Amino acid sequence: MLPSSRTPRPNWHLALVVPLALAATVVQSQTPAPRPAHPTSATPPRSSIVVNGQELSVETVRQLQLLYPVTIPPGRYWYDPISGVYGLEGQPVAGQMLPGLSLGGPLAAQASHGTSGVYINGRQLTTGEKLYIEQLCQTPVAAGRFWVVATGLGGYEGQPTSLQSCPVPWSDPFPRRRAVDVADIL
Repeated sequence: MLPSSRTPRPNWHLALVVPLALAATVVQSQTPAPRPAHPTSATPPRSSIVVNGQELSVETVRQLQLLYPVTIPPGRYWYDPISGVYGLEGQPVAGQMLPGLSLGGPLAAQASHGTSGVYINGRQLTTGEKLYIEQLCQTPVAAGRFWVVATGLGGYEGQPTSLQSCPVPWSDPFPRRRAVDVADIL
């Protein structure tokens, strides 16, 4: 139990609620246009939210917004269903959400336009992501292909778990007892 002079740390899962807003971009809710009494087209409504190259259905977006009560701005995103990390197409990681969601198509190697030679779950990291991991873990990251799950366990593609965690001194009042895995920094 923490001493009373310390405020309790927030639960990590609360950080998952806000990420879909992506960098404080908020789209105001708009009143939908009135529907005609007799639909003039059989075309389903569009969401304008594209994930891994495929537009999400309005129903999928509705379900996501029940899970994460934020408005998802229209745009093009990538999502790694193995680790749960996501970002805007052509950009590095913006946040992490639940893994295993059926969103869009398969994750492309060049989803974030990475050039580092380091691949995690098939996506090539940007040089900035690679440098961040190297700084955080205080060790070089060699080019290669790795798998990482949402909990941070990982290894080389096709191999068993082999990734080690590294300490994050600013995240806990007791840093010697806290470790972060690769998924925590992606």
